[in-house]
Amino acid sequence: MTADSPQFILIGAGAIAESFYLPALRKSLPDIDRLHLVDTSQQRLEEMAQRFALTSTGTDFRPFLGSAAGVIVAAPNHLHAEMVRTALEYDCHVLCEKPLALHGEEARGLVELAVSRNLALAVNNTRRLFPGYQLIAELVAAGEIGPIEEIDIEEGGPYAWPTVSGFYFRPGGERAYGVFMDRGSHVIDTVCWWLGTRPELVSHRDDSRGGCETVTETHLAVPDGARVRVKLSWLTKLRNTGVIRGREGEIAFEAYDWQRFSVTRNGRSRKVRAPGTVRRFSDFAERLVDNFIAVVRGDASPLIAGADVLDSIAIIEAGYEQRQAFPTPWLDWNGPGREEGC
Repeated sequence: MTADSPQFILIGAGAIAESFYLPALRKSLPDIDRLHLVDTSQQRLEEMAQRFALTSTGTDFRPFLGSAAGVIVAAPNHLHAEMVRTALEYDCHVLCEKPLALHGEEARGLVELAVSRNLALAVNNTRRLFPGYQLIAELVAAGEIGPIEEIDIEEGGPYAWPTVSGFYFRPGGERAYGVFMDRGSHVIDTVCWWLGTRPELVSHRDDSRGGCETVTETHLAVPDGARVRVKLSWLTKLRNTGVIRGREGEIAFEAYDWQRFSVTRNGRSRKVRAPGTVRRFSDFAERLVDNFIAVVRGDASPLIAGADVLDSIAIIEAGYEQRQAFPTPWLDWNGPGREEGC
């Protein structure tokens, strides 16, 4: 292996690998033979090898670590931290699919390990790459709408991700995480980014009764500052919009529109389109992968570093620790008719 032709490992051959990472790697790597695809399913390995003309696959990533310089972790969430740590201990740079870890202390330990070994640790919290979201961050920091007083976001729709492993829906232990770990990893991270600080958890409610949650409502607050409300759903379509209200105006945006938003000041509203040439979501994959290849070669820094997402991971962990159930009067009814099963 030379500095100009590093080897890479992609751990996971599921939906995110098939739709996001593999197309970008196939396009960006000058020699696809330098990529090793790893998954526990031999069938998936064979399918992806045929589709993307891969020549090296395996069911265990460890035998490849001695020759690899970069590792992309796209396995089920509860495996991320262990895989990232192992890769870092083998002196590999790492790009991890969100979330970096399920627990705040665990994530912080990974960041510290990467720093101690002079390695890059990148994370795919994709919305930090949205041109519109980046411009919103700049406008908020510049005081365009004054001090932030409130952020309100609703995002959701019926679960439709073409999952291969179905890990979210396996009951028990750390696998019983749902929409808050999934969509929340993006939304809570965005809130922390725009605020420029970590808000405190005020309350978190969900519909979990021992399994993965499908609807959540989270309230956060910055001491003597902004209030935040985030509602998420895997069941029904929500409005999929958000608003940042400041003392002197507000910014309104749509969750999945990565370029456009509106700014209102002094009663006047204007539409804003952030500069950029992003046309498809796959463009973000190419940008992320291109950056990671450059990182491994020593030519760039990560677009999204592990340290950037520590606050959101801590908030999500606190939400799960302090979760309360939504009221369910139709289940708790003890009035007339209860004995008949009405």
